[in-house]
Amino acid sequence: MPIIDESGMRAALKQPQKTKVWLLFGEDGFLKQHYCDRLLSAFVPEGMEVFNLKIFQDDDAPLEDIFADADTLPMMAERRTVLVRNYPLNALGANQLKEFEKRLAGIPDTAVMIFYYNTLDVTVDPKKPGKWDPVVAAFAKYGLAVRLDHRTARQIAAALIKSAKNNPRRIRGEIDAETAEYLVERVGTDFLLLQNEFDKLCAFADGAPITREMIDLVCVESVEANIFDVSEAIFSGDTDKALAIGMELLHRKTPIQLIMGTLIRAYADAYRCKTAAMTRHSINDFAEAFGYRSTYALSRVTEKTRRLPLTAIVRSFDVLQKTDLESKSTNTASDVLLTQTLVSLAAIAKETQ
Repeated sequence: MPIIDESGMRAALKQPQKTKVWLLFGEDGFLKQHYCDRLLSAFVPEGMEVFNLKIFQDDDAPLEDIFADADTLPMMAERRTVLVRNYPLNALGANQLKEFEKRLAGIPDTAVMIFYYNTLDVTVDPKKPGKWDPVVAAFAKYGLAVRLDHRTARQIAAALIKSAKNNPRRIRGEIDAETAEYLVERVGTDFLLLQNEFDKLCAFADGAPITREMIDLVCVESVEANIFDVSEAIFSGDTDKALAIGMELLHRKTPIQLIMGTLIRAYADAYRCKTAAMTRHSINDFAEAFGYRSTYALSRVTEKTRRLPLTAIVRSFDVLQKTDLESKSTNTASDVLLTQTLVSLAAIAKETQ
């Protein structure tokens, strides 16, 4: 069976007893913890954790001991559950990997094994095969390999609204899909943080529909959102605003490397938007091709860069690349580097408008 996503995981949880081997990985920490807890609730009777649940952390035990524990008979339960967190299976040699796969195939019916990764990245890319690929393939063959990446803005909005309606302790909230995308852009995709910010919005709205103005007034912006505001200010010709936001970011101890990386990403968005405008492809086509979770960011950039020529964006990349290299190889003060960069970018934008 191929790697499954969250929807596949929800389907599998309808009959979890059919699966003895689980692999939970991906970029969304909240979802991984949530579904790991769901599995433990499904397999381990409440109050019987001492007898039927064994947890291994990192590589604090050899695989032989881990599999040996799975052979232990459960007490007053159908299965004994073995949870293995962040075991570096990508470090296994070829022979070790064959033995591991053999042991996975031989898990007894009285056991379930869950390999869970929240601090060690499991990287699987069809274009760049790596050491994790045969590991994930083994789980997919003998059980389920579940990749839990961040939800889209609309999926997050639906989850937040459902959570608010189903939990009587929370104030109910109302938010449309477009405003939800704006919330995700401003706050980020961390679901726990979004839940907290959404609860604040619901309390502030007091039953009224949530608006962008409320989000701007109430919510804590992510660092990336602040840096994106810098690029928007430059695109709009507001150099003073760009400098003010940039200096505030440095004052908050934001590494200049992060600022530069996000600015480069914003200009890459601008380049893609301008290229889309020159072809018959829509913003939706580009969003799908480059893996955007929503078209909101691209739509914003399109409006801000409508009169900015493609040549200006290309020239800006030269400035950004120069500063990025200097930030990693010289002792020039970050405020000096950032000021020079923002002024240069603003000058390019103004020359062409």
